[in-house]
Amino acid sequence: MNAIETLSNEKILTDIIEIKTHCPCGQPKDKRALLCRKCRDKERGIPLCVQCKQRPKVKGRYKLCKECRRQKFGESDLRKKMNGDLKKKYDIDLEQLEQMFISQAGKCAICLDDFKTTKNMCVDHNHTTGQIRQLLCQKCNSAIGFFKENPLILARAIDYLNRWHV
Repeated sequence: MNAIETLSNEKILTDIIEIKTHCPCGQPKDKRALLCRKCRDKERGIPLCVQCKQRPKVKGRYKLCKECRRQKFGESDLRKKMNGDLKKKYDIDLEQLEQMFISQAGKCAICLDDFKTTKNMCVDHNHTTGQIRQLLCQKCNSAIGFFKENPLILARAIDYLNRWHV
């Protein structure tokens, strides 16, 4: 192989690598995605934040992203929204949630792991009566749901684990 053939082969290889790792707009993209996040969002019709011109991390009805909303309206706007969501879903307010958090020392009631973020924190409640129980992490809350909130099934699972515990 001569030097010209080697250079052209290297050019073809770099072009292929560039296509695999970059979107047509030139931005890096995920391994399995065809487009970068900005191009995917544009294709899906997700609007830009009117203030900072960035795509919001969370899709919603707002024209501003979360950071710009926080700058414009302050924390009170976000607290009002969260308070309304809690009232509608569990019939408690933000102060009651904060009291539950403090009384549990910021830990899940089952596994006793610290809550890393509020996204990790779930208000556990009885789906039949609607009664609020305690705060759980997502994993423990999901586990209770998978066991259909049935203590008998959970007791069988504990027996099973004890039987096979080494």
